[in-house]
Amino acid sequence: MNTIESGTRAPRLYRWYAHAGERHAIERDLAAGEASETLCGESVASVSEVLAVGFCPTCGKCSTAWGEQIALGKSS
Repeated sequence: MNTIESGTRAPRLYRWYAHAGERHAIERDLAAGEASETLCGESVASVSEVLAVGFCPTCGKCSTAWGEQIALGKSS
């Protein structure tokens, strides 16, 4: 049973972040200056404080991976 079927919401584990010309999913609790990896596996050397997502197209791999996390009840 996923979070929608159960009527509960899992904590949001990721946020959208502009990187390499696309909107990628990164860990929600990263602080400015920390290095990270996107949900699709791309390295981000230093996360900026400003998340300026703007009008970047969404990374298809990150979007699919995030959807899989939601289906498993791991993230909303």
